Amino acid sequence: MALKIKILTVGTPNNWAKPAVEHWHRRIEVFAKIELDFLRTRDKSKLNDAIIKRMGNYPIALTRLGEKLSSNDWAKLLDKTRFENLSPTFIIGGANGLPENIILKCRQKISLSQITLQHDLALIVLLEQIFRGLSINAGTPYHRHHL
Repeated sequence: MALKIKILTVGTPNNWAKPAVEHWHRRIEVFAKIELDFLRTRDKSKLNDAIIKRMGNYPIALTRLGEKLSSNDWAKLLDKTRFENLSPTFIIGGANGLPENIILKCRQKISLSQITLQHDLALIVLLEQIFRGLSINAGTPYHRHHL
């Protein structure tokens, strides 16, 4: 069964980021089905409800305080969700991050960096790491791990 991945972001990518998002989206589709879902509301109560309705069966919060994963850890996470027939939904907050109640509802919390990333950068980094993890699982030469 093919892995289904969803990325849920608050806001839409700025024009400068769209080509990179499209680039990585196309590359990921070689290995998995991927859906990008952009929430366009600034009303906090509507935002919480919209995120909760779209979380799926394996929500993962992207938060600075989350677990830091190596590229091989990303590969293991993606392989685990595929094997267990789960569909991960990676959730990226807007300028103010994710609401605490959303983070608490997520089954996993991941940090892309110790620094705070602007949401477009976070989306691009996330897409690249998903691609890298999938390429590791597929055995392609994209990931060059040097000891």
